[in-house]
Amino acid sequence: MKILPKGTPPCARKKQICQLVNDRIFISGGISPISTELVESVFKWILDDLHVLDLKPSLKDMCMVNVWEKMKEMKIDNFNDLHIPLSLKHDMAAFKPLELMKT
Repeated sequence: MKILPKGTPPCARKKQICQLVNDRIFISGGISPISTELVESVFKWILDDLHVLDLKPSLKDMCMVNVWEKMKEMKIDNFNDLHIPLSLKHDMAAFKPLELMKT
């Protein structure tokens, strides 16, 4: 089975924290080698991000991702304007979907 992750993938890094918790992999922090054309040396940037890979997403999680993608396509910024179940709206309210789906 091939995993097709959504969202922005983590950049190349080392010295990160990687933890498997139940069916999710959490990747956080570390340093990233960044090279520039102006300077031949390699700079290292300290990262303070968090990425989560859910290996067994629920049907509700997959539904929320699809709603967020459609909202982005349709340029809708308020999920309360959508005709979706109230329980899904409550779950979506716990996140900032447009920030999560930035590419």
